Amino acid sequence: MIRPEKMTVKTQEAIATAQEKALAMSAGAIEPEHLLLALLDQEGGFVPVLLGKIGAPLPQLRESLEASLRRLPKVTGGAQVTLSPVLNRALEQAQKEADAMRDAFVSTEHLLLALAGSKEAVSGKILNQNGVTRDGILSALKALRGGEAVTDQDPEQKYQALAKYCRDLTDLARQGKLDPV
Repeated sequence: MIRPEKMTVKTQEAIATAQEKALAMSAGAIEPEHLLLALLDQEGGFVPVLLGKIGAPLPQLRESLEASLRRLPKVTGGAQVTLSPVLNRALEQAQKEADAMRDAFVSTEHLLLALAGSKEAVSGKILNQNGVTRDGILSALKALRGGEAVTDQDPEQKYQALAKYCRDLTDLARQGKLDPV
């Protein structure tokens, strides 16, 4: 398991939300599908933006994940859920992804890369069936992050800062959305 101090705030939130989802569904363990669903639902998260850039059908992804989770066996009386072995391996892979990208912290995009690259996780199969591949994520990441490294626990605020706070007048002119001066 990754140490919490090596995770971004959004990664910590996603894992906590995945745990809440697993408890609410009476699951015996937190599965990769719980984590991916938490990433998709994350308020202000980077994963939906990243998947949008790839062109992934988010409603279809969510539906497939929920259907997969409904098929999991239910556990009664369990107040504590732990990480499944498959999710544990995915988190270890996310740490390796962060190291390979020379990032100081494990961010949500590293989790997505690990899940998409997992051969044993159902979430990896669901992502691949919906056109989300590891290579696709990496190319979208390159475009969205712009070579920016994860150097603190809140990197999502820095990604695409110009797109968030400015208007691309050249692009608007190309689209014919500017009034002539």
